[in-house]
Amino acid sequence: MHKFFEVFKTLKLPEDLAVYFENVEVTKVSKTSTNSLARVYIKSDRVIEKPIIFKVEDALKRQIFRISNMDVRIVDRYVLSKQYTPQTVMDIYYDSILAELEKYWTLEYNLLKNSQWEFVEEDRLVFTIEDSFLAHQYAETLTDYFKKIFLNRFGFEIDVEYQYAKKKESQYEKENAYKINLRVKEIENNIIAAQENAGEETDKKGLTSSQKAAKKAEAAEKQKAARVAFFASDNRGREELKSYS
Repeated sequence: MHKFFEVFKTLKLPEDLAVYFENVEVTKVSKTSTNSLARVYIKSDRVIEKPIIFKVEDALKRQIFRISNMDVRIVDRYVLSKQYTPQTVMDIYYDSILAELEKYWTLEYNLLKNSQWEFVEEDRLVFTIEDSFLAHQYAETLTDYFKKIFLNRFGFEIDVEYQYAKKKESQYEKENAYKINLRVKEIENNIIAAQENAGEETDKKGLTSSQKAAKKAEAAEKQKAARVAFFASDNRGREELKSYS
């Protein structure tokens, strides 16, 4: 194995980036047969945040590999002292995990960015995330991701579990529901007024008061059922769209 700047002798990095790679070792460099991706495998005794890794990847792409349409990926692994535990790793590395997810796995990032996490045991990580179709759909993918991150980068085996929290209604959603209720009430009043006008017309046909009342009640029930069906269908459609957006 060789030091990072022994392998990439001509690479020029700003001092605030170079300091993180002074003692980093390069264990392997490879590229795909199509020259679409180069991988640089490194080992470090100091955790390097992902935004720093991303900047060095860009510098390698511009200065070293310089092949059109080739991406460069640094595969980082860490050899840390025994004072580190899965909990301490998560404390210092979670922002890097979010940065990586945001760059490569957007859906998973959106699921986790507002979540809460804790180690209920030394090796059991529990996330509390908002309950949704996508949360259940991608739970297995996220579990696999976190297990590989902790094992491959830090040498820890962990289990991952989820708790699903009911979505909290925002102020906007509350106001929107209030406006919908007002609109429904307005529709109901308009329907009642229209039915009363129609009832006046039927007087000429000799309908009794009880017959008119029965017809009004029947019409009102039909309209109410139609409105309930419409808004229920509308809510389901928006929820599905929201889930998939």
